[in-house]
Order: sequence, then structure tokens, then C-alpha cells
Amino acid sequence: MSTTASWVGPTVAVALVVIALAFIAIALFTVKMLIVASRETRELSEELSKLRSELQPALEGIRKVADATSAVTGKVHTEIDEYLAASRRFRRGLERGARRARGRLADLESLYEVVHGEVEHSALDVASRLRSLRRGGGMITQVRRMLRRGRR
Repeated sequence: MSTTASWVGPTVAVALVVIALAFIAIALFTVKMLIVASRETRELSEELSKLRSELQPALEGIRKVADATSAVTGKVHTEIDEYLAASRRFRRGLERGARRARGRLADLESLYEVVHGEVEHSALDVASRLRSLRRGGGMITQVRRMLRRGRR
């Protein structure tokens, strides 16, 4: 005969039923979660689809703006390069003009020194001649008197 107690069999059976019910509950909970997850996934997919359809025009606009910005940036870069080239040409011309002006000023200063010397020399010459003319005027007057006396 068996040495096990009579209560063990029904207890094991009840335990197996509880375990089976737990597995069934887990399976039902898992199925319910899968259904909820499927529904949530579908709703999320629909939301993403709506979001894509709403964002598509904005993304196209952003692409167009980016393309236009790229074109404008290229034009601005070209304009800046042209301004820099013009500025360099202007600066070179200005420097060249300043060098020429300095050279001309040096020439003018030399010319002024020469003219100043000539004017001084001429002024002294004129003064000398005027002085001799004043003295000589007395002589001319005397010669005239002598000539008048001789006619009489």
C-alpha cells in the first residue's frame, strides 16, 4: 500500500489547477496586452501618417528655402569677392596716386627753391639797376644840360 497521505493527491490536483489557472491568466493578460499594443501601434501609425502628411509641405518649403539660401549665399559670396577686388584696385590706385603726388610735391618744392633763388637774384639785380639808374639819372641830367648849353 501506499505510504502517502490521502490529502496529498487532492492538494497536488488543486495546486495544478491553480497553476493552470495562473498560466491561463498570464496567457489572457498577454493576449489582452498584445491586442492593446496592436491597437496602440495602429493608432501611432495613423498619427505618424497624419504627421508626415502635415509635415511634408513644411519639409518641402524648408528644402526650397535651403536651396534658395544656397543660391543667395553663392551670389553674396560672388558680390563680396567683387567688392574686395574693387577695393584692392581702388587701394592700389590710391597708393599709386599718393606716390605720384609725393613725387610731384618734391618736384614742386625743388621748383620753388629754384624760382625763389631766381626771384631773389632778379630782385637784387633790379634793385642794383634802380640804384645805378638813380645815380645815373643825375649824370643824364648833367649830359642834357651840357647839350642844351651847347645849342645856345
